[in-house]
Amino acid sequence: MNRQKTRRNVRKGKERVVPLQDEHQIVSVDDHLVEHPRVWQDRLPQRFLEAGPRIIEVDGKHLWSYDGQIFPTIGLNAVAGKPPEEWGMDPVRYEDMIPGCYDPVARIADMDVDGV
Repeated sequence: MNRQKTRRNVRKGKERVVPLQDEHQIVSVDDHLVEHPRVWQDRLPQRFLEAGPRIIEVDGKHLWSYDGQIFPTIGLNAVAGKPPEEWGMDPVRYEDMIPGCYDPVARIADMDVDGV
């Protein structure tokens, strides 16, 4: 069954009907996400693993290590599902983020819940 759905879209004072078919899928392309903790370690050739970006733990915090430098996982990039009073710039551990912030499969599931 191929039902035609419509979505009203108001743009510059004009209303138009946008047809949506059952096979259409809308995804968000403007989300603030965090790289999966193994994004590089799972993809780099073996000879580059030691030098490649990776998550290390320092003083209970997850930090990115690469090119001889340390970079924090910025907490403001992973505030989905948290009340504003918990937002901040401090490094965030992966287990303190909702998986949809860094896991593509979980992100799609979150968008499905949101109707996106």
